[in-house]
Amino acid sequence: MQPINKLVKARPAFSKLSATIFILIFGVIGSIILLAAKAAGSSTISGNAFKDLNRNGIYDSGDTLLANQHLFFYKDDGTYLGNVYTDTSGNYSFGGLDDGSYIVQYAPASWWDIRSDFVPDTTGSIYPKVSLQLISTATASFGWRPITRSTDSNTPISTYTGANGVVINSYDDVVSAQDIYNRYQGLSLTGPEAPKTTIRFDISSTGSTTASASKSGSIYDSYSATSNLSYLGWLDKNGELSHEYGHAWSLYHAYISQQDPTMASYIQARGLSGDSRLNTSYAWSVREIIAEDYRQLFGVSDEQAITQLNRDIPLAKDVPGLKDFLQNSFTKTVATVGVGLSAPSNLTATAGSSAEGSTVTLRWDASTGGTNPIAKYDIYRGGQLIGSVSSASSVYTDTGVSAGISYSYYVKAVDSSGASSPASNTTSVTVPSPDTAPPSVPANLHVTSVSRNSVVMAWNASTDNIGVASYQVYSITVSKGKQLSNLIATVTNNSFTVTNLKSNTSYSYYVVAVDSAGNKSSPSSVLTTKTSR
Repeated sequence: MQPINKLVKARPAFSKLSATIFILIFGVIGSIILLAAKAAGSSTISGNAFKDLNRNGIYDSGDTLLANQHLFFYKDDGTYLGNVYTDTSGNYSFGGLDDGSYIVQYAPASWWDIRSDFVPDTTGSIYPKVSLQLISTATASFGWRPITRSTDSNTPISTYTGANGVVINSYDDVVSAQDIYNRYQGLSLTGPEAPKTTIRFDISSTGSTTASASKSGSIYDSYSATSNLSYLGWLDKNGELSHEYGHAWSLYHAYISQQDPTMASYIQARGLSGDSRLNTSYAWSVREIIAEDYRQLFGVSDEQAITQLNRDIPLAKDVPGLKDFLQNSFTKTVATVGVGLSAPSNLTATAGSSAEGSTVTLRWDASTGGTNPIAKYDIYRGGQLIGSVSSASSVYTDTGVSAGISYSYYVKAVDSSGASSPASNTTSVTVPSPDTAPPSVPANLHVTSVSRNSVVMAWNASTDNIGVASYQVYSITVSKGKQLSNLIATVTNNSFTVTNLKSNTSYSYYVVAVDSAGNKSSPSSVLTTKTSR
């Protein structure tokens, strides 16, 4: 295995000192603008800022109020109105407004102090910005829940395999692997490198890509790449996704398609042949330059116009013929022909669906003949390469499929020189729809015993077309005039004991059944009981 140098990006960030200076200047200018822009009305926007430690999206007595949080106020057309700080109790109020549409958001310095470890859960997005309609009074509160992260690279919090085979792992509970894939689909020129690439989100504090390829005789093969994306890079939309994927894409085609890791043809097309500055610094690394070209020409649309890393060379769009070269010549595979290698035979496909997702399992009979030993089998879905297995295997499971959709597959054997066999027979399969039927409602929720500090409740078992997996027990409380439901336990049997209760106090509960596919029943009737004196 021949390693490809590790590529680490440390992108410049707006410093906290810069932010402080910016806010001071902005405050002076804003005070002047405020005189003209702020209407002399009688309506008020108020709210609070707090650490939502129990992660329920509302302020509770156990949460931590945040004082001295700097907030900006705008009209919905972007006109700046003013700013306030939360008081020692974490509250703020901004009055003298006409009724209308407004925006309230955290000032950068206050956000940067908290955003690495906490995420808003009251704004409807991962950004501390609230749009609201003001009629006399309106509330815009900023709750911050702790971010849950996995630091074990083998244990992502969520994972997703795209239709083209790319694997995405997210290591926090803020941005899901599916969310990353949805944004990733804004890239173009993704192809055979996709099933060779793993994108890891929030396992590293900086963007980076590592890749490797092995060489069999004179042929580079067995390529793989891992691109790390940082959480702060995602928040700032600093171009990491497009840039890092540009590494995975360009190195694949340099090694596998062009069989030339020096990228000589690219350097010539870029107009940099003979330039003595190449590979003398980070910005002048050929691999960084082509990754930046990929971002500008084929990246996610809102990342294409970010300032180029190397400012001493023309923008990619200004280099005549470069885009056409990268789209066509650079991605053209060096042709190889397998001598005497038969096609894999008797390919079959079996579709399945479970709580973990939909799958298609392929099986085939091995290829025979050939002047070189078989190294692997390449798997194609809809004519696109999605993965490979070793020559010792004749089974492949495709997890990047969706229920209700038909897929077609074929398989090719690849020998140790990189030559491919003819394709196997093509087989098609339709993935079945998953279980969507909820369990029946838990019935007859009742108390079996009660004491000064505990309540034992039970209910009749629910039924389900597949099977009930668990029951969720909720308590009902009233806070600030609002009725709130709180999940207090998940159990597998049909009884539960609530402890640590106050004596001579009324409590209310209900139960929800959950099946193995995650479908939930409607709530049971509410049980209200009182502990003894």
